[in-house]
Amino acid sequence: MSCFSVQKLRDCIEYRRKTLIELGLIQGFGDPIIIKLSEELDQLIFKYQKLTSFSKPLN
Repeated sequence: MSCFSVQKLRDCIEYRRKTLIELGLIQGFGDPIIIKLSEELDQLIFKYQKLTSFSKPLN
């Protein structure tokens, strides 16, 4: 799933978060694959925060 707009990025984060939780409950949250997915989710969240922080007006 490509994440280009803020809304698509938010949707992508939500989808990956749900997937991560479901897989983590099955495989265990210490599984190397789950850890990698968690790191990828962190990167998406960081990207979202960077994009949205520039759109807020400065006081």
